[in-house]
Amino acid sequence: DEAKEKLTKIKPVSLGQARRIGGINPTDIQMLKADPQKRPGAEELEGIIGGWIYYSGRVKEDTPFYQQYQSLAEEYNQFSQNTPYQIHPTAITHKLVKEFIQARKKMKRDNSDKNARREAGKLEEQLEEKGLSDENIEKIIKYCERFIKQINIMVIINQNEFNNKYSKEVKEIRIKNKDFQGHLIIEDYLNLEKLYLRDIDNIEKITLKNLPQLKLCTIRDCGTKDLVIENCLQINNLNIENNLLTNLEFIKDLENLEELELDGNDKLNTNTLELLENIQALKKENEFLSIKYDELKKFLKGILVSLSSEEKKGLSVELNKKINRKDKIRKELESELAESKEKIEELEKELKEKVALQQETKKELKVQKTTTEALLKQLVAKTIEKEKASNENEANDLQKEINDLRQKLKVSEKEVAKLEGKLEAKQEEIERISKTIEKAIDTPNQSINTYNIQYNTQYQQLETETEKQITESLTDKEVTPEEQKVINKTILFLGTKELFINHRQATVNSLIDCYNKLEKRLGNKLNKFTTAVSMTNIASKLANIIPGGGVVEAPIGILGDTINLTGNIIKEKDL
Repeated sequence: DEAKEKLTKIKPVSLGQARRIGGINPTDIQMLKADPQKRPGAEELEGIIGGWIYYSGRVKEDTPFYQQYQSLAEEYNQFSQNTPYQIHPTAITHKLVKEFIQARKKMKRDNSDKNARREAGKLEEQLEEKGLSDENIEKIIKYCERFIKQINIMVIINQNEFNNKYSKEVKEIRIKNKDFQGHLIIEDYLNLEKLYLRDIDNIEKITLKNLPQLKLCTIRDCGTKDLVIENCLQINNLNIENNLLTNLEFIKDLENLEELELDGNDKLNTNTLELLENIQALKKENEFLSIKYDELKKFLKGILVSLSSEEKKGLSVELNKKINRKDKIRKELESELAESKEKIEELEKELKEKVALQQETKKELKVQKTTTEALLKQLVAKTIEKEKASNENEANDLQKEINDLRQKLKVSEKEVAKLEGKLEAKQEEIERISKTIEKAIDTPNQSINTYNIQYNTQYQQLETETEKQITESLTDKEVTPEEQKVINKTILFLGTKELFINHRQATVNSLIDCYNKLEKRLGNKLNKFTTAVSMTNIASKLANIIPGGGVVEAPIGILGDTINLTGNIIKEKDL
Protein backbone atom coordinates (compact mmCIF):
# COMPACT_ATOMS: atom_id res chain seq x y z
CA ASP A 1 0.00 0.00 0.00
CA GLU A 2 2.84 2.36 0.83
CA ALA A 3 4.46 1.64 -2.54
CA LYS A 4 1.19 2.28 -4.34
CA GLU A 5 0.82 5.59 -2.55
CA LYS A 6 4.29 6.65 -3.70
CA LEU A 7 3.57 5.54 -7.24
CA THR A 8 0.49 7.76 -7.46
CA LYS A 9 2.72 10.78 -6.79
CA ILE A 10 5.18 9.99 -9.62
CA LYS A 11 4.52 11.20 -13.16
CA PRO A 12 4.94 8.47 -15.86
CA VAL A 13 8.20 8.64 -17.86
CA SER A 14 9.22 6.93 -21.07
CA LEU A 15 12.15 4.55 -21.30
CA GLY A 16 14.06 7.13 -23.36
CA GLN A 17 13.52 9.76 -20.70
CA ALA A 18 14.68 7.42 -17.98
CA ARG A 19 17.93 6.64 -19.79
CA ARG A 20 18.70 10.36 -20.05
CA ILE A 21 18.34 10.88 -16.30
CA GLY A 22 21.69 10.48 -14.59
CA GLY A 23 22.22 8.23 -11.59
CA ILE A 24 19.96 5.28 -12.62
CA ASN A 25 21.34 1.78 -12.72
CA PRO A 26 20.61 -0.09 -15.99
CA THR A 27 19.12 -2.98 -13.99
CA ASP A 28 16.53 -0.63 -12.49
CA ILE A 29 15.10 0.20 -15.92
CA GLN A 30 13.23 -3.11 -15.98
CA MET A 31 10.47 -1.53 -13.91
CA LEU A 32 9.47 0.53 -16.96
CA LYS A 33 8.97 -2.42 -19.32
CA ALA A 34 5.59 -2.92 -20.93
CA ASP A 35 5.19 -6.56 -19.80
CA PRO A 36 3.81 -6.58 -16.23
CA GLN A 37 5.47 -9.96 -15.56
CA LYS A 38 8.91 -8.45 -16.12
CA ARG A 39 8.37 -5.52 -13.75
CA PRO A 40 9.71 -5.66 -10.14
CA GLY A 41 7.44 -6.43 -7.18
CA ALA A 42 6.14 -3.93 -4.65
CA GLU A 43 8.99 -4.29 -2.15
CA GLU A 44 11.67 -4.15 -4.86
CA LEU A 45 9.92 -1.19 -6.47
CA GLU A 46 9.86 0.69 -3.17
CA GLY A 47 13.60 0.15 -2.78
CA ILE A 48 14.35 1.34 -6.31
CA ILE A 49 12.24 4.52 -5.88
CA GLY A 50 13.80 5.20 -2.50
CA GLY A 51 17.24 4.91 -4.06
CA TRP A 52 16.35 7.34 -6.80
CA ILE A 53 15.06 9.92 -4.32
CA TYR A 54 18.11 9.50 -2.09
CA TYR A 55 20.53 9.67 -5.03
CA SER A 56 18.90 12.65 -6.75
CA GLY A 57 18.83 14.58 -3.49
CA ARG A 58 22.53 14.10 -2.76
CA VAL A 59 24.35 14.27 -6.10
CA LYS A 60 21.86 16.05 -8.32
CA GLU A 61 24.34 18.58 -9.70
CA ASP A 62 26.76 15.82 -10.74
CA THR A 63 24.28 13.95 -12.94
CA PRO A 64 24.58 14.15 -16.77
CA PHE A 65 20.96 15.29 -17.01
CA TYR A 66 21.48 18.26 -14.69
CA GLN A 67 24.71 19.24 -16.44
CA GLN A 68 22.96 19.13 -19.81
CA TYR A 69 20.12 21.29 -18.48
CA GLN A 70 22.57 23.78 -16.98
CA SER A 71 24.46 24.09 -20.27
CA LEU A 72 21.26 24.77 -22.25
CA ALA A 73 20.05 27.30 -19.68
CA GLU A 74 23.29 29.27 -19.86
CA GLU A 75 23.23 29.19 -23.66
CA TYR A 76 19.64 30.51 -23.74
CA ASN A 77 20.33 33.27 -21.20
CA GLN A 78 23.33 34.45 -23.20
CA PHE A 79 21.29 34.47 -26.42
CA SER A 80 18.31 36.33 -24.91
CA GLN A 81 20.49 38.99 -23.32
CA ASN A 82 22.74 39.68 -26.33
CA THR A 83 20.23 39.46 -29.19
CA PRO A 84 18.18 42.68 -29.64
CA TYR A 85 14.51 42.40 -30.60
CA GLN A 86 13.76 44.25 -33.82
CA ILE A 87 10.60 45.09 -35.71
CA HIS A 88 10.66 45.55 -39.45
CA PRO A 89 10.36 49.30 -40.22
CA THR A 90 7.29 48.82 -42.46
CA ALA A 91 5.50 46.46 -40.07
CA ILE A 92 2.10 47.66 -38.80
CA THR A 93 1.91 46.86 -35.10
CA HIS A 94 -1.28 45.88 -33.35
CA LYS A 95 -0.74 48.74 -30.88
CA LEU A 96 -0.76 51.38 -33.65
CA VAL A 97 -4.07 50.16 -35.10
CA LYS A 98 -5.57 49.88 -31.60
CA GLU A 99 -4.59 53.46 -30.74
CA PHE A 100 -6.07 54.71 -34.02
CA ILE A 101 -9.38 52.95 -33.30
CA GLN A 102 -9.52 54.40 -29.79
CA ALA A 103 -8.80 57.92 -31.07
CA ARG A 104 -11.53 57.65 -33.72
CA LYS A 105 -14.00 56.42 -31.07
CA LYS A 106 -13.25 59.44 -28.89
CA MET A 107 -13.65 61.75 -31.87
CA LYS A 108 -17.02 60.25 -32.77
CA ARG A 109 -18.25 60.54 -29.21
CA ASP A 110 -17.30 64.22 -29.01
CA ASN A 111 -16.60 66.22 -32.19
CA SER A 112 -15.28 69.12 -30.09
CA ASP A 113 -12.46 67.00 -28.66
CA LYS A 114 -9.57 68.59 -30.56
CA ASN A 115 -6.97 66.35 -28.92
CA ALA A 116 -8.77 63.25 -30.20
CA ARG A 117 -9.01 64.73 -33.71
CA ARG A 118 -5.34 65.63 -33.73
CA GLU A 119 -4.32 62.19 -32.43
CA ALA A 120 -6.54 60.41 -34.97
CA GLY A 121 -5.02 62.41 -37.85
CA LYS A 122 -1.49 61.74 -36.67
CA LEU A 123 -2.07 57.99 -36.35
CA GLU A 124 -3.78 57.87 -39.75
CA GLU A 125 -0.68 59.41 -41.35
CA GLN A 126 1.53 56.82 -39.62
CA LEU A 127 -0.65 54.00 -40.92
CA GLU A 128 -0.49 55.43 -44.45
CA GLU A 129 3.30 55.72 -44.25
CA LYS A 130 3.52 52.07 -43.25
CA GLY A 131 1.48 51.04 -46.29
CA LEU A 132 -2.02 50.53 -44.90
CA SER A 133 -4.43 51.19 -47.76
CA ASP A 134 -7.06 53.92 -47.77
CA GLU A 135 -9.66 51.22 -48.12
CA ASN A 136 -8.58 49.53 -44.89
CA ILE A 137 -8.43 52.84 -43.05
CA GLU A 138 -11.96 53.65 -44.22
CA LYS A 139 -13.09 50.23 -42.96
CA ILE A 140 -11.62 51.01 -39.54
CA ILE A 141 -13.36 54.40 -39.49
CA LYS A 142 -16.69 52.81 -40.47
CA TYR A 143 -16.20 50.21 -37.76
CA CYS A 144 -15.72 52.97 -35.19
CA GLU A 145 -18.86 54.78 -36.38
CA ARG A 146 -20.87 51.56 -36.24
CA PHE A 147 -19.46 50.75 -32.79
CA ILE A 148 -20.48 54.15 -31.37
CA LYS A 149 -23.99 53.80 -32.82
CA GLN A 150 -24.34 50.38 -31.19
CA ILE A 151 -23.11 51.77 -27.88
CA ASN A 152 -25.66 54.62 -28.04
CA ILE A 153 -28.44 52.15 -28.79
CA MET A 154 -27.37 49.94 -25.87
CA VAL A 155 -27.33 52.96 -23.54
CA ILE A 156 -30.95 53.77 -24.44
CA ILE A 157 -32.03 50.14 -24.07
CA ASN A 158 -30.32 49.73 -20.69
CA GLN A 159 -31.75 53.00 -19.37
CA ASN A 160 -35.27 52.01 -20.44
CA GLU A 161 -34.87 48.60 -18.76
CA PHE A 162 -33.76 50.30 -15.54
CA ASN A 163 -36.65 52.80 -15.60
CA ASN A 164 -39.19 50.01 -16.21
CA LYS A 165 -37.78 47.71 -13.51
CA TYR A 166 -37.60 50.24 -10.66
CA SER A 167 -40.68 52.32 -9.94
CA LYS A 168 -40.36 55.87 -8.64
CA GLU A 169 -41.76 54.76 -5.25
CA VAL A 170 -38.98 52.31 -4.26
CA LYS A 171 -36.89 52.98 -1.14
CA GLU A 172 -33.96 50.76 -2.06
CA ILE A 173 -32.21 49.81 -5.33
CA ARG A 174 -29.62 47.01 -5.46
CA ILE A 175 -27.81 46.02 -8.68
CA LYS A 176 -24.86 43.63 -8.78
CA ASN A 177 -22.84 41.76 -11.43
CA LYS A 178 -24.49 43.35 -14.48
CA ASP A 179 -23.29 44.74 -17.81
CA PHE A 180 -24.52 48.29 -18.39
CA GLN A 181 -23.24 50.23 -21.40
CA GLY A 182 -22.33 53.89 -21.13
CA HIS A 183 -24.36 56.25 -18.93
CA LEU A 184 -26.85 55.42 -16.15
CA ILE A 185 -29.23 58.15 -14.93
CA ILE A 186 -31.11 57.71 -11.64
CA GLU A 187 -33.45 60.68 -11.37
CA ASP A 188 -36.57 61.80 -9.45
CA TYR A 189 -36.75 58.83 -7.05
CA LEU A 190 -38.26 60.88 -4.23
CA ASN A 191 -38.46 58.00 -1.72
CA LEU A 192 -35.13 56.31 -2.47
CA GLU A 193 -33.06 55.92 0.73
CA LYS A 194 -30.45 53.31 -0.22
CA LEU A 195 -28.59 52.75 -3.50
CA TYR A 196 -26.20 49.83 -3.99
CA LEU A 197 -24.34 49.35 -7.30
CA ARG A 198 -21.46 46.87 -7.44
CA ASP A 199 -19.47 45.01 -10.12
CA ILE A 200 -21.36 46.62 -13.02
CA ASP A 201 -19.27 46.49 -16.19
CA ASN A 202 -18.97 49.23 -18.85
CA ILE A 203 -20.77 51.91 -16.83
CA GLU A 204 -18.58 54.93 -17.58
CA LYS A 205 -20.84 57.63 -16.11
CA ILE A 206 -23.50 57.71 -13.37
CA THR A 207 -25.82 60.63 -12.69
CA LEU A 208 -27.79 60.86 -9.43
CA LYS A 209 -30.31 63.68 -9.61
CA ASN A 210 -33.14 64.83 -7.36
CA LEU A 211 -32.99 62.04 -4.77
CA PRO A 212 -33.97 64.02 -1.64
CA GLN A 213 -34.19 61.02 0.74
CA LEU A 214 -31.04 59.19 -0.34
CA LYS A 215 -28.70 58.66 2.63
CA LEU A 216 -26.66 55.53 1.91
CA CYS A 217 -25.00 55.32 -1.53
CA THR A 218 -22.56 52.63 -2.73
CA ILE A 219 -21.02 52.64 -6.23
CA ARG A 220 -18.21 50.11 -5.98
CA ASP A 221 -16.06 48.14 -8.44
CA CYS A 222 -17.87 49.59 -11.45
CA GLY A 223 -14.96 51.24 -13.30
CA THR A 224 -16.91 54.51 -13.31
CA LYS A 225 -14.97 57.50 -14.68
CA ASP A 226 -17.52 60.26 -14.08
CA LEU A 227 -20.02 60.72 -11.24
CA VAL A 228 -22.57 63.55 -11.09
CA ILE A 229 -24.64 64.19 -7.93
CA GLU A 230 -27.29 66.91 -7.96
CA ASN A 231 -29.90 67.69 -5.31
CA CYS A 232 -29.10 64.68 -3.11
CA LEU A 233 -28.48 66.69 0.05
CA GLN A 234 -29.21 63.94 2.60
CA ILE A 235 -26.35 61.61 1.59
CA ASN A 236 -24.30 60.93 4.72
CA ASN A 237 -22.50 57.72 3.68
CA LEU A 238 -20.85 57.46 0.25
CA ASN A 239 -18.78 54.44 -0.87
CA ILE A 240 -17.10 54.86 -4.29
CA GLU A 241 -14.20 52.40 -3.90
CA ASN A 242 -12.36 50.82 -6.85
CA ASN A 243 -13.48 53.07 -9.70
CA LEU A 244 -11.64 55.32 -12.19
CA LEU A 245 -12.71 58.70 -10.82
CA THR A 246 -10.37 61.66 -11.31
CA ASN A 247 -12.08 64.34 -9.15
CA LEU A 248 -14.50 64.85 -6.27
CA GLU A 249 -16.55 67.71 -7.68
CA PHE A 250 -19.75 65.77 -6.97
CA ILE A 251 -19.38 66.07 -3.17
CA LYS A 252 -19.16 69.87 -3.01
CA ASP A 253 -22.88 70.20 -2.14
CA LEU A 254 -23.14 67.16 0.17
CA GLU A 255 -23.42 69.13 3.41
CA ASN A 256 -24.48 66.12 5.50
CA LEU A 257 -21.71 63.80 4.32
CA GLU A 258 -20.19 62.03 7.35
CA GLU A 259 -18.39 59.05 5.83
CA LEU A 260 -16.60 58.83 2.47
CA GLU A 261 -14.81 55.69 1.24
CA LEU A 262 -12.78 56.09 -1.96
CA ASP A 263 -9.85 53.64 -1.87
CA GLY A 264 -8.87 52.14 -5.22
CA ASN A 265 -9.38 55.30 -7.30
CA ASP A 266 -5.76 55.49 -8.45
CA LYS A 267 -6.40 58.35 -10.89
CA LEU A 268 -7.90 60.57 -8.20
CA ASN A 269 -6.09 63.87 -7.69
CA THR A 270 -4.72 64.03 -4.11
CA ASN A 271 -5.18 67.81 -4.07
CA THR A 272 -8.90 67.17 -4.26
CA LEU A 273 -8.76 65.09 -1.08
CA GLU A 274 -6.88 67.81 0.76
CA LEU A 275 -9.48 70.34 -0.37
CA LEU A 276 -12.25 68.09 0.92
CA GLU A 277 -10.60 67.81 4.34
CA ASN A 278 -10.12 71.58 4.51
CA ILE A 279 -13.75 72.25 3.59
CA GLN A 280 -15.03 69.83 6.23
CA ALA A 281 -12.70 71.26 8.88
CA LEU A 282 -13.71 74.84 8.01
CA LYS A 283 -17.37 73.93 8.18
CA LYS A 284 -17.00 72.46 11.67
CA GLU A 285 -14.86 75.40 12.79
CA ASN A 286 -17.48 77.90 11.62
CA GLU A 287 -20.17 76.05 13.55
CA PHE A 288 -17.94 76.10 16.63
CA LEU A 289 -17.14 79.81 16.26
CA SER A 290 -20.77 80.83 15.86
CA ILE A 291 -21.52 79.26 19.25
CA LYS A 292 -18.40 80.52 20.99
CA TYR A 293 -18.85 84.07 19.70
CA ASP A 294 -22.07 84.50 21.70
CA GLU A 295 -20.41 83.02 24.78
CA LEU A 296 -17.46 85.40 24.41
CA LYS A 297 -19.75 88.43 24.31
CA LYS A 298 -21.31 87.33 27.59
CA PHE A 299 -17.85 86.76 29.04
CA LEU A 300 -16.61 90.24 28.07
CA LYS A 301 -19.77 91.86 29.38
CA GLY A 302 -19.23 90.15 32.73
CA ILE A 303 -15.63 91.36 32.89
CA LEU A 304 -16.72 94.96 32.21
CA VAL A 305 -19.29 94.85 34.99
CA SER A 306 -16.59 93.69 37.44
CA LEU A 307 -14.19 96.58 36.72
CA SER A 308 -13.95 99.79 38.70
CA SER A 309 -14.45 103.14 36.98
CA GLU A 310 -10.70 103.81 37.11
CA GLU A 311 -9.94 100.45 35.51
CA LYS A 312 -12.54 101.04 32.81
CA LYS A 313 -10.94 104.39 32.02
CA GLY A 314 -7.50 102.75 31.79
CA LEU A 315 -8.94 100.07 29.54
CA SER A 316 -10.44 102.70 27.24
CA VAL A 317 -7.13 104.59 26.96
CA GLU A 318 -5.16 101.46 26.12
CA LEU A 319 -7.77 100.33 23.60
CA ASN A 320 -7.66 103.67 21.80
CA LYS A 321 -3.86 103.50 21.57
CA LYS A 322 -3.98 100.06 20.00
CA ILE A 323 -6.80 100.97 17.64
CA ASN A 324 -4.97 104.09 16.46
CA ARG A 325 -1.81 102.07 15.89
CA LYS A 326 -3.68 99.47 13.86
CA ASP A 327 -5.47 102.19 11.87
CA LYS A 328 -2.12 103.77 11.01
CA ILE A 329 -0.70 100.46 9.77
CA ARG A 330 -3.89 99.78 7.82
CA LYS A 331 -3.54 103.12 6.02
CA GLU A 332 0.05 102.29 5.12
CA LEU A 333 -1.06 98.97 3.69
CA GLU A 334 -3.92 100.61 1.77
CA SER A 335 -1.41 103.09 0.31
CA GLU A 336 0.75 100.19 -0.87
CA LEU A 337 -2.29 98.64 -2.51
CA ALA A 338 -3.15 101.93 -4.27
CA GLU A 339 0.39 102.18 -5.69
CA SER A 340 0.03 98.77 -7.29
CA LYS A 341 -3.34 99.71 -8.81
CA GLU A 342 -1.79 101.52 -11.80
CA LYS A 343 0.43 98.54 -12.57
CA ILE A 344 -2.55 96.21 -12.38
CA GLU A 345 -4.54 98.41 -14.78
CA GLU A 346 -1.68 98.32 -17.32
CA LEU A 347 -1.49 94.54 -17.05
CA GLU A 348 -5.25 94.23 -17.48
CA LYS A 349 -5.06 96.36 -20.64
CA GLU A 350 -2.33 94.10 -22.03
CA LEU A 351 -4.38 91.06 -21.05
CA LYS A 352 -7.39 92.44 -22.93
CA GLU A 353 -5.29 92.87 -26.09
CA LYS A 354 -3.96 89.31 -25.83
CA VAL A 355 -7.47 87.95 -25.43
CA ALA A 356 -8.58 89.85 -28.56
CA LEU A 357 -5.69 88.33 -30.56
CA GLN A 358 -6.61 84.93 -29.21
CA GLN A 359 -10.20 85.37 -30.44
CA GLU A 360 -8.92 86.29 -33.93
CA THR A 361 -6.78 83.17 -34.00
CA LYS A 362 -9.79 81.09 -32.95
CA LYS A 363 -11.76 82.49 -35.90
CA GLU A 364 -8.92 81.67 -38.31
CA LEU A 365 -8.76 78.16 -36.87
CA LYS A 366 -12.50 77.70 -37.29
CA VAL A 367 -12.31 78.73 -40.98
CA GLN A 368 -9.36 76.41 -41.59
CA LYS A 369 -11.15 73.50 -39.92
CA THR A 370 -14.17 74.12 -42.14
CA THR A 371 -11.87 74.00 -45.19
CA THR A 372 -10.31 70.77 -43.93
CA GLU A 373 -13.70 69.12 -43.41
CA ALA A 374 -14.82 70.18 -46.90
CA LEU A 375 -11.67 68.68 -48.46
CA LEU A 376 -12.22 65.49 -46.48
CA LYS A 377 -15.78 65.18 -47.78
CA GLN A 378 -14.59 65.75 -51.36
CA LEU A 379 -11.92 63.10 -50.89
CA VAL A 380 -14.46 60.57 -49.62
CA ALA A 381 -16.82 61.39 -52.50
CA LYS A 382 -14.08 60.97 -55.13
CA THR A 383 -12.97 57.70 -53.56
CA ILE A 384 -16.52 56.33 -53.80
CA GLU A 385 -16.79 57.63 -57.39
CA LYS A 386 -13.54 55.88 -58.29
CA GLU A 387 -14.86 52.55 -57.01
CA LYS A 388 -17.81 52.92 -59.40
CA ALA A 389 -15.67 53.98 -62.41
CA SER A 390 -16.66 52.18 -65.63
CA ASN A 391 -13.21 52.12 -67.26
CA GLU A 392 -9.51 52.42 -66.42
CA ASN A 393 -9.06 55.92 -67.89
CA GLU A 394 -11.84 57.32 -65.78
CA ALA A 395 -10.39 55.58 -62.71
CA ASN A 396 -6.94 57.05 -63.41
CA ASP A 397 -8.35 60.56 -63.75
CA LEU A 398 -10.22 60.17 -60.51
CA GLN A 399 -7.07 58.86 -58.80
CA LYS A 400 -5.22 62.02 -59.85
CA GLU A 401 -7.99 64.13 -58.34
CA ILE A 402 -7.86 62.01 -55.19
CA ASN A 403 -4.10 62.49 -54.91
CA ASP A 404 -4.51 66.23 -55.41
CA LEU A 405 -7.23 66.41 -52.75
CA ARG A 406 -5.13 64.34 -50.37
CA GLN A 407 -2.22 66.74 -50.79
CA LYS A 408 -4.48 69.75 -50.18
CA LEU A 409 -5.94 68.00 -47.14
CA LYS A 410 -2.50 67.44 -45.65
CA VAL A 411 -1.59 71.09 -46.20
CA SER A 412 -4.86 72.16 -44.59
CA GLU A 413 -4.34 69.82 -41.62
CA LYS A 414 -0.83 71.21 -41.12
CA GLU A 415 -2.27 74.72 -41.12
CA VAL A 416 -4.83 73.61 -38.51
CA ALA A 417 -2.05 72.20 -36.33
CA LYS A 418 -0.06 75.43 -36.78
CA LEU A 419 -3.01 77.57 -35.72
CA GLU A 420 -3.69 75.31 -32.76
CA GLY A 421 -0.08 75.74 -31.65
CA LYS A 422 -0.39 79.49 -32.06
CA LEU A 423 -3.58 79.41 -30.01
CA GLU A 424 -1.86 77.48 -27.23
CA ALA A 425 0.97 80.04 -27.20
CA LYS A 426 -1.58 82.85 -26.84
CA GLN A 427 -3.19 80.98 -23.96
CA GLU A 428 0.18 80.66 -22.22
CA GLU A 429 0.74 84.42 -22.57
CA ILE A 430 -2.68 85.09 -21.08
CA GLU A 431 -1.97 82.78 -18.16
CA ARG A 432 1.40 84.47 -17.58
CA ILE A 433 -0.16 87.93 -17.45
CA SER A 434 -2.93 86.66 -15.15
CA LYS A 435 -0.33 85.29 -12.72
CA THR A 436 1.52 88.63 -12.79
CA ILE A 437 -1.73 90.41 -11.91
CA GLU A 438 -2.36 87.97 -9.06
CA LYS A 439 1.14 88.61 -7.74
CA ALA A 440 0.64 92.38 -7.89
CA ILE A 441 -2.57 92.04 -5.89
CA ASP A 442 -1.06 89.56 -3.44
CA THR A 443 1.93 91.75 -2.46
CA PRO A 444 -0.09 93.99 -0.06
CA ASN A 445 -1.70 90.86 1.41
CA GLN A 446 1.75 89.51 2.20
CA SER A 447 2.56 92.78 3.98
CA ILE A 448 -0.60 92.38 6.06
CA ASN A 449 0.34 88.82 6.99
CA THR A 450 3.85 89.95 7.96
CA TYR A 451 2.41 92.63 10.23
CA ASN A 452 0.02 90.15 11.87
CA ILE A 453 2.89 87.77 12.60
CA GLN A 454 4.99 90.57 14.12
CA TYR A 455 2.08 91.85 16.19
CA ASN A 456 1.19 88.40 17.54
CA THR A 457 4.84 87.79 18.45
CA GLN A 458 5.05 91.07 20.37
CA TYR A 459 1.81 90.38 22.20
CA GLN A 460 3.00 86.89 23.13
CA GLN A 461 6.17 88.41 24.59
CA LEU A 462 4.08 90.89 26.59
CA GLU A 463 1.85 88.13 27.89
CA THR A 464 4.80 85.96 28.97
CA GLU A 465 6.70 88.82 30.61
CA THR A 466 3.63 90.11 32.48
CA GLU A 467 2.81 86.68 33.83
CA LYS A 468 6.40 86.06 34.89
CA GLN A 469 6.75 89.36 36.77
CA ILE A 470 3.37 89.04 38.49
CA THR A 471 4.20 85.51 39.63
CA GLU A 472 7.62 86.60 40.90
CA SER A 473 6.09 89.51 42.82
CA LEU A 474 3.84 87.07 44.70
CA THR A 475 6.52 84.51 45.56
CA ASP A 476 7.51 85.78 49.02
CA LYS A 477 4.31 87.60 49.95
CA GLU A 478 1.16 86.42 51.61
CA VAL A 479 -2.02 87.00 49.64
CA THR A 480 -5.44 87.18 51.24
CA PRO A 481 -8.42 85.54 49.46
CA GLU A 482 -9.84 88.99 48.72
CA GLU A 483 -6.53 90.16 47.24
CA GLN A 484 -6.28 86.98 45.15
CA LYS A 485 -9.72 87.63 43.64
CA VAL A 486 -8.69 91.11 42.54
CA ILE A 487 -5.33 89.83 41.21
CA ASN A 488 -7.22 87.30 39.09
CA LYS A 489 -9.47 90.12 37.91
CA THR A 490 -6.41 92.20 37.00
CA ILE A 491 -4.94 89.40 34.87
CA LEU A 492 -8.31 88.96 33.17
CA PHE A 493 -8.26 92.72 32.61
CA LEU A 494 -4.98 92.41 30.68
CA GLY A 495 -6.35 89.63 28.49
CA THR A 496 -9.59 91.54 27.98
CA LYS A 497 -7.73 94.40 26.31
CA GLU A 498 -6.59 92.15 23.49
CA LEU A 499 -10.03 90.52 23.35
CA PHE A 500 -11.66 93.91 22.83
CA ILE A 501 -9.16 94.89 20.17
CA ASN A 502 -9.86 91.75 18.21
CA HIS A 503 -13.59 92.14 18.76
CA ARG A 504 -13.29 95.63 17.26
CA GLN A 505 -11.46 94.07 14.31
CA ALA A 506 -14.09 91.29 14.00
CA THR A 507 -11.50 88.54 14.34
CA VAL A 508 -13.32 85.74 16.09
CA ASN A 509 -10.44 83.29 15.79
CA SER A 510 -8.15 85.61 17.74
CA LEU A 511 -10.81 86.04 20.40
CA ILE A 512 -10.97 82.34 21.06
CA ASP A 513 -7.21 81.94 20.90
CA CYS A 514 -6.67 84.72 23.44
CA TYR A 515 -9.26 83.32 25.82
CA ASN A 516 -7.75 79.84 25.63
CA LYS A 517 -4.29 81.25 26.36
CA LEU A 518 -5.71 83.17 29.31
CA GLU A 519 -7.50 80.11 30.65
CA LYS A 520 -4.34 78.01 30.33
CA ARG A 521 -2.18 80.64 32.02
CA LEU A 522 -4.45 81.02 35.04
CA GLY A 523 -4.94 77.29 35.46
CA ASN A 524 -1.32 76.17 35.09
CA LYS A 525 0.66 79.05 36.61
CA LEU A 526 -1.34 80.70 39.42
CA ASN A 527 -3.51 77.67 40.08
CA LYS A 528 -6.13 79.91 41.73
CA PHE A 529 -8.63 80.07 38.87
CA THR A 530 -10.90 77.04 38.35
CA THR A 531 -10.64 76.03 34.68
CA ALA A 532 -13.04 73.87 32.64
CA VAL A 533 -12.92 71.85 29.44
CA SER A 534 -15.11 74.25 27.47
CA MET A 535 -16.31 77.83 27.77
CA THR A 536 -19.87 76.90 28.74
CA ASN A 537 -19.27 77.68 32.44
CA ILE A 538 -17.97 81.23 31.99
CA ALA A 539 -20.69 82.77 34.14
CA SER A 540 -19.89 80.55 37.10
CA LYS A 541 -16.16 81.32 36.71
CA LEU A 542 -16.86 85.04 36.95
CA ALA A 543 -18.96 84.45 40.04
CA ASN A 544 -16.02 82.65 41.67
CA ILE A 545 -13.65 85.52 40.89
CA ILE A 546 -15.95 88.41 41.77
CA PRO A 547 -18.96 87.31 43.86
CA GLY A 548 -22.12 88.86 42.52
CA GLY A 549 -20.28 90.31 39.54
CA GLY A 550 -19.94 93.66 41.30
CA VAL A 551 -17.06 96.14 41.43
CA VAL A 552 -14.20 95.32 43.81
CA GLU A 553 -11.95 98.22 44.78
CA ALA A 554 -8.20 97.52 44.70
CA PRO A 555 -6.63 97.42 48.22
CA ILE A 556 -3.43 99.30 49.00
CA GLY A 557 -0.17 97.36 49.02
CA ILE A 558 0.50 94.20 47.09
CA LEU A 559 -2.39 94.60 44.61
CA GLY A 560 -1.48 98.20 43.89
CA ASP A 561 2.08 97.13 43.14
CA THR A 562 0.79 94.43 40.78
CA ILE A 563 -1.42 96.86 38.82
CA ASN A 564 1.36 99.43 38.54
CA LEU A 565 3.78 96.72 37.36
CA THR A 566 1.47 95.47 34.60
CA GLY A 567 0.70 99.03 33.50
CA ASN A 568 4.40 99.84 33.08
CA ILE A 569 4.99 96.67 31.02
CA ILE A 570 2.16 97.58 28.62
CA LYS A 571 3.50 101.12 28.13
CA GLU A 572 7.01 99.82 27.41
CA LYS A 573 5.71 97.43 24.72
CA ASP A 574 3.59 100.15 23.03
CA LEU A 575 1.25 97.63 21.45
